[in-house]
Order: sequence, then structure tokens, then C-alpha cells
Amino acid sequence: SFLLYLFANDTHSVAAYADLGLQFGNFTADIAGRFENYSDFGNTINGKLALRYEYAKGYSVRGAVSTGFRAPSLQQKYFSNSYTDLYVNDDGTQQLVTKGIIRNASNIAQNVIGLDKLKEEQSINYSLGLTFRPTSKLFITLDGYFIKVDDRIVLTSDITDPVLEENGVDAARIFSNAIDTETKGIDLVVSYQTRWGKGNFNANLSANVNETKIVNYHFP
Repeated sequence: SFLLYLFANDTHSVAAYADLGLQFGNFTADIAGRFENYSDFGNTINGKLALRYEYAKGYSVRGAVSTGFRAPSLQQKYFSNSYTDLYVNDDGTQQLVTKGIIRNASNIAQNVIGLDKLKEEQSINYSLGLTFRPTSKLFITLDGYFIKVDDRIVLTSDITDPVLEENGVDAARIFSNAIDTETKGIDLVVSYQTRWGKGNFNANLSANVNETKIVNYHFP
């Protein structure tokens, strides 16, 4: 059997954004800030600083640092379901078990298991790169980046508890701000454009190498 419950709720936000661009010869800077009020969790302030310096015609170095956030989605806050699964015991016998996803805001999730109410993910981003235009037809960018996300929202593994069994559920999973992650990587983009007969020829090559790892757990 399969039961699905989908809840909807009103979520609204108000935001103000400012952006300032500056240029001094071959040096450019971009400064941005954003204030936002979310009905879910309150206020957040984020900013960005980006710098670029063209040290030779067609060649430049650039870098940026910024902060960000992501509010919990409605499905992460209000989605729940239950289903029946076939479980094989160690002795080879089989039994039917009931599993599902429990809402984070439920009494069981917060008061029995001890999870905190979902809050926004917060991030900080760093990037540093080079741009090359060796010819008018060829353009190359190479960027390295580092992203740290705190309080990332993920589904827990199966949780078992006597209270769950009393409510007819053998194991449950719950969305939680359970981990902090770090991502580092490199982006390479090569673009080539030229005339080909009566038309234009465009070719693009892109490559990305990255690694994401969990650096911290927040689980009771």
C-alpha cells in the first residue's frame, strides 16, 4: 500500500538589492548587497565583492567572494508519505514493514527524536580565475572555486523508535539541517568563433572537476 500526503502553506518574502560598479583604468570592481525578510525564518543579509584586473590586452585575473542562503522548500517542510516494504530477516524469514517520511515540523520529529525546526542553508563562496584572448577568435577562462554550505538540508537515514512503532511506522526518514559541506573545483571554458563560408562557426568546450565532502554533522 502507498499513502501520500502533500501539504501547502503560504510563504512570502520581501527583498531589497543594491549593486555598485566601479572602474579605474584596467581595474574593475562590483559590490552588491541584498536584504531579505522571509516569513519562514526572519531576516538575512548577503553580499558580494568581485574584482577584475586586465594586466595585458585580452588577459585578466578575476576573483570574487560572496555569501548566500537557501530557504527550506515547501516539499522539504510539508511532504510526508508512508509505504509498505518487504524486509528479509537474518534468518531468511520475511516480514512486511511500514516505512515513510515524517514532516520535520511534526511532534514526533521535534519532541521525540529531537530534531530542530528547519532553517535556511547558509553559504560562502570564493573564486579566483584567469581569462585569455590570445586571438580575436579564441577566448579561454579558467576558474577555481570553493563553496562552504552550513546547515545543509538532507534526508536522514532510516530512524527507528518505539514511538514510531506505536504509530504504525517501523522506520522513518526526516528532512533535517544535518550536515555542513565543502565543495572545491576547477572550471575550464574554451570558445572559438570564426567565419565559415557564408555563415559563422562556433565551438565551445567546457570541463569541470569538483569534489564535495561532508565536514560536520548536526544530528542528535
